Amino acid sequence: MARIRDQLRSGEPLDREAAARRLDEVLDALDDAASGEQRVATIVKDLTLLGRSGVRKDRVVLAQMVKGAMRWVPSSLLQRAGIQVQGGGAPDVDGSPGQLEQVVANLIVNAIHATPEGRSALVRVRLGEGAPGFSRLEVADDGVGMTPEVMARMFDPFFTTRGVGQGMGLGLAICHAIVTAHGGTISATSQPGKGTTFQVDLPQAA
Repeated sequence: MARIRDQLRSGEPLDREAAARRLDEVLDALDDAASGEQRVATIVKDLTLLGRSGVRKDRVVLAQMVKGAMRWVPSSLLQRAGIQVQGGGAPDVDGSPGQLEQVVANLIVNAIHATPEGRSALVRVRLGEGAPGFSRLEVADDGVGMTPEVMARMFDPFFTTRGVGQGMGLGLAICHAIVTAHGGTISATSQPGKGTTFQVDLPQAA
């Protein structure tokens, strides 16, 4: 857009087709930003209300929710990763689609960050049945893994193993709060040097 601005100011010939395409891209980006801001506001509001009796919950199709979650993951990270979604037939759950999308997005972002710089990340999102009456969503990576000491604190607010300025340590704490508010559980298995798998179990819709 800066180049187009300079051309307009200087009176240089303007490639109208290229300018129109660029303007479309900017408008799409603004729409995405506005939509993302609204989703964040909804999550903050809904998280305080979800546990109250009588609050409406939507029927959530997990495969569609995962697709929506991908919009929360920065494109710069997606370029570093291969994302595989396996098993689209998991039973539906009741809850807030925006909040559950945030859980999946946070787990995918963590999985990509767990992969050492210089190689592509492989992230597998698996959907299926969990314990009786629950649907399970797993996010698995082949990254650096976690030590038992890190796993013991992984859901603590503001705890992070990343460098200063590279993360606030709130992602997993938010995931834990959202999943718990939905009546579900979140846990992980990990092995240093071989990767981590997070398991999210959510009550199936009636």
